[in-house]
Amino acid sequence: MTFSRRGIKMALAQTSHIVSVLDPGSDELSEAERRRRESMSFTEIISTKIRLWEERHARDDQELEREEEERGENLDGWALLPDIILEKIFSYLNIEKKYYASVTCRNWYRAFHLPRVWWDFVMNDTTLTRSRFDYGEKCWRHVLEHHRTQEMIRKVGSRIRSLSLHPTSFAGLFAHFHFMNHISSYAERYLNDPMSPNACKFNLESFRFSFFCDIQTRDEHFIYGTGGEILGCLKRVIGNLTTLRSLGLFDLLLDESEAMTLLDDACLTLCERLTHLALINASKYPLELLHPAVFVNLVKLHISPQNLGDELVQVLSASGLEEMHIVQNSYTETAVAVSAKCWLLAQFKVYLRTWSNVHRDIIWQEKAPCVSVIYDSPMTKPSAESMLTTTDLYPALTEFGYLAIPRFRSSRKFVNRIDAPLLRFCRRSPYLTTLYVRDRISTSTALLIVSMSPNLKYFVVRRNALLKKRDYMFHDDLHLDYNFRQWIKINCKSYEKTTREISKILGISWRPMSDKEFKIFCQQHPAY
Repeated sequence: MTFSRRGIKMALAQTSHIVSVLDPGSDELSEAERRRRESMSFTEIISTKIRLWEERHARDDQELEREEEERGENLDGWALLPDIILEKIFSYLNIEKKYYASVTCRNWYRAFHLPRVWWDFVMNDTTLTRSRFDYGEKCWRHVLEHHRTQEMIRKVGSRIRSLSLHPTSFAGLFAHFHFMNHISSYAERYLNDPMSPNACKFNLESFRFSFFCDIQTRDEHFIYGTGGEILGCLKRVIGNLTTLRSLGLFDLLLDESEAMTLLDDACLTLCERLTHLALINASKYPLELLHPAVFVNLVKLHISPQNLGDELVQVLSASGLEEMHIVQNSYTETAVAVSAKCWLLAQFKVYLRTWSNVHRDIIWQEKAPCVSVIYDSPMTKPSAESMLTTTDLYPALTEFGYLAIPRFRSSRKFVNRIDAPLLRFCRRSPYLTTLYVRDRISTSTALLIVSMSPNLKYFVVRRNALLKKRDYMFHDDLHLDYNFRQWIKINCKSYEKTTREISKILGISWRPMSDKEFKIFCQQHPAY
């Protein structure tokens, strides 16, 4: 393939034009550089100019990004959020996600070091750990990385206000054990030598620890309680945290000898400061603990029934305690109720709650000043006997209901549903303000409940459990006039009318919850 002299001249002219476009500063080149470029081939000239053009624009982009980084700005404006919103966003993230968010821009890196970002610290099995192969079990384990833990405590330990330790595996329990040892070491060094570089002043106001007691093997489950070095490490940590206002210990399942000395160190350092205490299953078997009576400023107490006794109730009746939550979970063993005469002098409110994945009968406390009874168990079926017992024992009840999505099949027939017992319960509880209904009821029953409960304010019903039926006529003990029966007959035929009438009676914008909303609602109302 040959080219004429005229065609070559035209190609060179186009090349010079392309060169001038790609490199606007080519007119200012020296004569030697111009001759060198003219001697280059067409392909070499194009490739060279494209490379120079890309390098120039890359430098311009880098300079622009550097200027935006120095100003802490970006195109979306997320970096311009105020610190109070950034602190709220970072508070929902764990350490790993906080670090990833901090590398986005300069302003978010600054927000990473804000004090409120580290107020709530939750330790799980993978926090501050690295993977290590266990040659005995022939699997990978998460073990605590001590250097990272020490750096974290040294830099942000004084900013932490709430510390929660929740191991969920047997291997993760050892990582929590070493983490508590680091906390104790830094706290003891500060108490002995505040100017030491390995000292840290902890301003913790809340400390929560739950023991992983359910160990599963191939054949069966084993329930073990803590003790030994783990218990000693836990008591050491509690004794060194002198600024605590809230303390929670869950599912320790101790023996009698160990449970009797569980809070000895806390009673010495926190007797005048602690206001909230939670002792859920501190012992495996029934054992009355008198430690809560030592904290003179205690306001709220969560305790399991096997650690409650007559003497403790009598002492707390003369204190400033405002609320006592008696909680039963999956690991709660059988216990004996407190005698009725001991509850007569109680000036605080009592809340009864079951929170487990298995069926648990409530241990009824006769004559107790109970204001709330809640079953938070997917395997517990509502019964007329439990509702009748509740109204007989606690006439001043203000809150009652069943939480968690049920895992059993319920009937659609009126005689097998809880409509009649529930309506009878509401008529015998004049002070009822909150009612949670997760099981099937009809729209007519919902209208009757709202109409016959004068103080009802919060009425939670599942949308999938609300049946569009007119079965109020099966209530034998109801004597309704003609106008009221017509009102129910008209408004129970559609969900829209039922929702509108209940909203008018309650004075709020009411509607039944979907299952997703009901699950979120249950998660927002934990037992402890």
